[in-house]
Amino acid sequence: MKLEPLSEKRFKRHLLLFSLTMTLLVVAGSTVYFQYEKRLTFENKSRAMSVIAGMKAEQLVQWNKERLSEVSFFSTSEPQLRYVYPLLSGDVSVETALRKSLSHIMSDKRYENIVLLRTDARLVFSVKPSFCQIDKQTVADVQTVNKTKTIVHREFYSCANHGEVRNYYLAPVMRPDSIVLGVLMFQLNPEDYFYPLLTTWPQPTKTGETLLMRRSGDHVEYLSPLREQVDTATLAHPDQVKEGHVAWQILQGEEGIFEGRDYRGVNVLADIRPITDTDWYLITKTDKAELYEQLHKIQVFITMISAFLLMLLWVSLAWLYKVRQQKMYKELVAKNLALKRSQEEFAATLYSIGDGVITTDDRGHLVRLNSAAEKMTGWLEKEAIGLPIETIFTLVNEETNAPEPNPVRLILVDDPPQRVSHAALLVTKKGKQCPITLNCAPI
Repeated sequence: MKLEPLSEKRFKRHLLLFSLTMTLLVVAGSTVYFQYEKRLTFENKSRAMSVIAGMKAEQLVQWNKERLSEVSFFSTSEPQLRYVYPLLSGDVSVETALRKSLSHIMSDKRYENIVLLRTDARLVFSVKPSFCQIDKQTVADVQTVNKTKTIVHREFYSCANHGEVRNYYLAPVMRPDSIVLGVLMFQLNPEDYFYPLLTTWPQPTKTGETLLMRRSGDHVEYLSPLREQVDTATLAHPDQVKEGHVAWQILQGEEGIFEGRDYRGVNVLADIRPITDTDWYLITKTDKAELYEQLHKIQVFITMISAFLLMLLWVSLAWLYKVRQQKMYKELVAKNLALKRSQEEFAATLYSIGDGVITTDDRGHLVRLNSAAEKMTGWLEKEAIGLPIETIFTLVNEETNAPEPNPVRLILVDDPPQRVSHAALLVTKKGKQCPITLNCAPI
């Protein structure tokens, strides 16, 4: 027996629709929340990186200003000039005193060496015996100092003597009447202060790195050591400049927060900013994998919570469906029992009636035949059940003996079915005819 099939189908459809809607809401909610956390993480990390980059950039600018100020002061200071003038005149007796005076200036690795040159770039004096050789560029810089009477700064060149990167400042030594007598060279080793400043990071980091770069034609030069390259003393590292790389941004003159790839081809979050009064670019970067490392933990947590909620939802819906099915099953059993009792009562009434009673299903096949009907038709109920009504119940006209339409069929084809009542001759199983009065009605 089917119990309210349309209602049951509707319930299943509504239950499925509700479960899918809630699933989509949970998935969409977790996705939106994760994107919010990702955006918040990006903003916080970008802000922190900008602070770090700004601090380092200010330190570099301040470092440059301090060196220029010191070079200007020491090249015009009376305590040094009283030894420099005699040396330029050929008096070597003051070398020891000048070396002692300049050694104080070189303390704390402020300068690697201080050298006195003539206006033609010939060596006069060096605090340390070992110093970078005078190359063509140095000679040209000395000539520039002679002409302009200003300080010249040479940045990040490869020393022919050491094979390492060096910087120097050239300052004119002038008489009171502004005639240039010689040039003081203040040599610096970037590894003594410059590079440690770049590599220092205010907080623990696995991939954080600060680089100093500059444009050089159609490529860029790395002015500082690379964290993941062995040859860190090399001056220029031409980058395979491609769109989406940090170097590409520098060639385009871009600055600020940038998401792209670095010299390793790794995705990074970088802060790009020019250094005032130089052609340098400071790049402060961190691998995005490290930046979002904490976010991955949040993502795992969100996924676990979402999975738990979905599991709870589907288990609850399955339990609800099971409870409903059990309730419907109990109702069905109760109705079947009631129907069975009703059928038993109907059968008892049917079989106790003195008139012949025949019942069929909606297809016209025999269902019941009481004992009076068995005697009238000549058929036993057990052999007649399931046979078409025409086989059991055949009528002919009592006057013409012509076949009569079967009243059961008339009722089954009528819409709505009508009651049939008249007299006729019944043809028994053995072919005999007996007059009957029949009443046929739908149940």
